[in-house]
Amino acid sequence: INEAEFRYPGPKPQFKEAGILMLVDSAEAAARSLAHPDPESIRAIVTRIFEAVISDGQLEECDLTFRQLTQIREAVITSLTAIYHPRIDYPGFNVDADEDAQHRTGGVSYEKASDVPINPAGEVEDEAIPREP
Repeated sequence: INEAEFRYPGPKPQFKEAGILMLVDSAEAAARSLAHPDPESIRAIVTRIFEAVISDGQLEECDLTFRQLTQIREAVITSLTAIYHPRIDYPGFNVDADEDAQHRTGGVSYEKASDVPINPAGEVEDEAIPREP
């Protein structure tokens, strides 16, 4: 696997905002690939993304502190949990659960957060991204 295919082109984030956007983009993409995005799975996948990005040194050039990263991680978990929380079924408007998951994930989904392929840079690997035929 060519690692360069999975990295954002250009320099590492120089500003806090750019680092935050990188983290949020990767976390949202990974959460979207979960078949059952429950709070535990969302927490696990977001934590994996943050740990991978930090350990890969992707945030070395922006001034995010560990305290700020913890606050950002918790905010992302809260937001994604709110987005993917279960909703009540409305009579006459029930969508098949498999059809809903396929629509939400673009046809690619993983049962557990640990199944989502995340590269060392903290990005969801190419096999998790659906391609047009």
